[in-house]
This record gives sequence, structure tokens and C-alpha cells, in this order.
Amino acid sequence: MQVQPTSNTQFGARFISSPSVMTKLENGKWMQDKVNFVKLNTSSHSDLKTLKDVITLWDGQNLSKAISEEAHILGKESNVYALTTQVGHFKKLNPKDVLGLITTGDVKTKESSVEVFKVGTDPIFAYEQNRRSRNVKHIAKAMFQEVIGMLHKNDNVKNVNVHIEAGDERFLSRLGFKPYSIDQYALSKDSFEILG
Repeated sequence: MQVQPTSNTQFGARFISSPSVMTKLENGKWMQDKVNFVKLNTSSHSDLKTLKDVITLWDGQNLSKAISEEAHILGKESNVYALTTQVGHFKKLNPKDVLGLITTGDVKTKESSVEVFKVGTDPIFAYEQNRRSRNVKHIAKAMFQEVIGMLHKNDNVKNVNVHIEAGDERFLSRLGFKPYSIDQYALSKDSFEILG
């Protein structure tokens, strides 16, 4: 897969970083592989179309429809990020290259928590759906690491709260999140390094 980061100015998705996922080789061994983490411009027709196309590709599964609806309803106020194998030219994001999506709330100007609302992985690579046959893994983990990395730099952010879906508890616990309420897990800023 090996992708290279780019930081060209554009009106579509904006490059954030190049995290790693694990890719399965033909011999069955796993190796680290670079991908790109981008923030979608939800006031861009192209990025909104990408989200609609992801719904089709993912057959409406893994919160793809809810993430697209959130972007359409909130428009430029939404924070939607994608993990993609696409190399550069993020003005037009290819939905076939999208490995995962994550949505967050805004960082406030005063001390605050940042919400992670939805996290979805392409069903082909999702643990719950294809743990034995998938050839890419650690997609959701990479997205969480990138979000936490961005928030770690902001003095106003004191913790991250995740709105959980059924079955998320074990995964979030492995990342260091703790139960916060009936439907949320949280990670405090002093634990952000765990995901680094």
C-alpha cells in the first residue's frame, strides 16, 4: 500500500497525517503500512458525494449512513475524518480507498471534553464482520490515535468521550478508555499518551 503524505492546498479533504495500519502479506504475515488520515470538507459537494458513495460500497453498514447524514445535516459544522489509502489529490476523495470514518465534536475555547460520535470501518476489514478473512486491520485504532494526537496538542481539551455502539466496550477498554456513563467511555488527557 505504501502512501506518501501530501499537504497541497485544496477545497476538498485536508491531509492531517500518515498513520499505519497492518496489512496481511501473501505469506500470511502482517506488516505495518502507511495510509492517510484526512479531514473531509463537509461543505464540499465532492466530499459529501464521497460519503454517499461509501454508503453504497459499505452496503449502509458500520454507521456509514449515519455519518453521511450527520455531514449533510450539520454541513460545515460537522467534523468528519477518513482513513484512506488514497495518495494525494484529496480534493476528490475516492470512496473505494476509504478504510474508515470517524466523527467528532468541536474543540471549545474553554476547558472541555471532545465527543467522538461515530466510528465506522469498511465491512471488508471490520473485526466483527471479517476477523478471519480481512487483510487490513487496526483501522479504528489508527483513527483514534490520530484524533487523540490532534487533541493532545490543545490545552483546552481535558478528555475525550466516545458514544459507544453495542460491542465497542472491549475495543475501547484496550485503548485505555474507561466507562463514563451508560452510553459513553472516556479517556482523560493524562492518559492520551497511551494511544501515542
